[in-house]
Amino acid sequence: MKISEFAIQSACVEYINMQQDERFKLIFAVPNGMKSSARAAIRAKKEGLRAGVSDLIVLCPSHDKKYHSAALEFKTSTGKLSKSQKEFLMLSEKHGSLSAIIRDVKQFVDLINEYFGIEERAAKETQNSP
Repeated sequence: MKISEFAIQSACVEYINMQQDERFKLIFAVPNGMKSSARAAIRAKKEGLRAGVSDLIVLCPSHDKKYHSAALEFKTSTGKLSKSQKEFLMLSEKHGSLSAIIRDVKQFVDLINEYFGIEERAAKETQNSP
C-alpha cells in the first residue's frame, strides 16, 4: 500500500509535537499545497506565498552550525519534485540551508535528530556518566 505525502508529513509532525527540546518548536509547515478559491490564492500570493517552498522549514541552526536552517520536502517513495520545488531546494542549499527530500518517517527522525545532534549528545552523556 502506497502511503501519501500527507500521511508521512503528519506522522513526522506527530513526532515533532512529542519532543521536549525547544528547537522542535521552530519547525513549521508552509501551506503551499492547500486548495483554495481563486480569491484566496491571489490574497496568499500578495501576502508572500511562493510556489515551490518546502513543506517544513526548520528555523534554527544545526548543532554543528554547518546549516543555519533546513528545508524539508515530503514525497512518497515514487513522488517527484516540481520544477519550482527543485529550484527552491537548490537555492536554499546554495544559501546555507540543509535541503532534503523526506520519503518516510524513519528518514525524517534520523535526519532531524542528526541535525539537532540529539543522538550524538545522548551517546556522549552515556559515556560520561559514572
